[in-house]
Amino acid sequence: MIDFKQFRKQNNLTQIQAAEYFDVSQAFISQIELGERPIPAELKGKIKALKALCLLSKCNTSSHMISSTTGISEVEIENYRAGKTKPDENYAMILLHYFAEHTDLMSDAEIDESENEHSKLSKRAVKTFQSKISQTDTIGLLLDRIETQAKTINRLEMQVEELNKIINQPK
Repeated sequence: MIDFKQFRKQNNLTQIQAAEYFDVSQAFISQIELGERPIPAELKGKIKALKALCLLSKCNTSSHMISSTTGISEVEIENYRAGKTKPDENYAMILLHYFAEHTDLMSDAEIDESENEHSKLSKRAVKTFQSKISQTDTIGLLLDRIETQAKTINRLEMQVEELNKIINQPK
């Protein structure tokens, strides 16, 4: 469970700054912090992205090193650091997992939460990958069939050519 107020304060954000980042009103942020409203699902992904960006700004590790470990392109990481782009929820989770494993920037509770979320993400990724493998296998079978048919057509064209030669031979 995210303690939004604690997260906001740890990252030196005012309610107004948080509201601007999440594209909501300051009053909405206040209501979340007071427990009057739950954190909407669409905000949770943005919170993870902001957490990843905050950790990235505190981290002295080179973008190249983070890229080689996470698989996120070095250019993308540089764009995050420069504020040009924000990570989507999947990349945010990958970055949070990286920080949990490779730095001391996260508390034990944050690490546990990150690993739990990363596990869910990994399970979804495996299912997606398995689905793509199945699709690739199907495509491979179709390509094999097309290749076999192309060879058959080629063989038939050669036979037609031979028959035409026989027919067109002078008697």
